[in-house]
Amino acid sequence: MSETTYLLKVTEEQAQHISDACELVSRLHLGQLETLRFSLGCFHLDGEDPQEIDIQLQVLSRKLGLRPNEHGNAYYGISSKEVPDKSRDLFDIHQVIRHQLAFDRQPSGGIGTQYQKPYKTHAGPLATIKKEEGKGGE
Repeated sequence: MSETTYLLKVTEEQAQHISDACELVSRLHLGQLETLRFSLGCFHLDGEDPQEIDIQLQVLSRKLGLRPNEHGNAYYGISSKEVPDKSRDLFDIHQVIRHQLAFDRQPSGGIGTQYQKPYKTHAGPLATIKKEEGKGGE
């Protein structure tokens, strides 16, 4: 039996937003709650020390059972059995979109994880993406 698939047309900016959202939720599942501050653009917190906020988020992450040790200075890896499969699926979607956008923006490639072929961490099929030619596409 084959799985139902869907085609979603989005702009480059929307694709970037989807990638960012997938990465954020995946990182939250890994216990990286301090990524919330960066994702929300909270760099100046009305006199609050950003590092102190990060420490509080790390403590919360540990209390929620999202950290592998009592010190809160480590994360579960994306392949850990402690990480929900949903997180791996979101991470894979992020990788696929990030990879496509990187080559659309710089066709000659470059150095960085965005230029590496996405690797599958989720049990299901790897998502696909293709730039649509014409109407803004080349």
